[in-house]
Amino acid sequence: MMKPGNIAIFAGTLPIVSVFTAYAIAVSQGHVPDCLPLFEGCTTISSTGRQGPERLFFLATMIPSAMLMMLYWFLMRQWLRRIQHGRLREIGVIFLLGMTSAVFLIVYTVALGFIDPAYAIQRRIGVTLFFSCSLVAQLMVSNLVFKLVKAGVLSIPCGLHYYLAGICGLMLLTGLITIPVSIYVSNGYIAENIIEWNYAVIMYLFYVVTGVIWRVTGYRLSFHTD
Repeated sequence: MMKPGNIAIFAGTLPIVSVFTAYAIAVSQGHVPDCLPLFEGCTTISSTGRQGPERLFFLATMIPSAMLMMLYWFLMRQWLRRIQHGRLREIGVIFLLGMTSAVFLIVYTVALGFIDPAYAIQRRIGVTLFFSCSLVAQLMVSNLVFKLVKAGVLSIPCGLHYYLAGICGLMLLTGLITIPVSIYVSNGYIAENIIEWNYAVIMYLFYVVTGVIWRVTGYRLSFHTD
């Protein structure tokens, strides 16, 4: 018996722990400034995994995180298929976007630490597609869950589906804020760093909330051998 809720919660918490631990290691090595990056933006997330021991830790934890995300999106597809059989194409798109985001997280992670311009392009492509595909997939999940709850097909206690919508709203808001900040704010890179850190944490919380929903609704997967 597999408990998908626990997997989803782990998929959301492992990358957060990974990034902040890598940051702490980088600070201890003198590779990045010491601050509260969520509020002060003294460095980027990428800088926590570019040098020395923090890079090894980042690789050792973020690639498994991406694999967990792949498993999460597989479980998401199975869950949505189980409760809604009439939207198979939409569910398929969600699955494809989710898997694509996890693949490009690996692309981004592997490219960290290399100075060659080709790797810089790989990092840029990887992180952009990771964040954008994740956002669209999560928006589609939140929208579909809302529709199912409204139609009475799905019952979610404690209004947890509103948390999914709130997370998606915050991600959209932080993404939109980046545009005027980059144009009009002096020392805009600091504000952009703050936005990047907060956006990443908010995005990973989507997995955690999904995991809680799966747990309280009793989502289980059973495997049988003949």
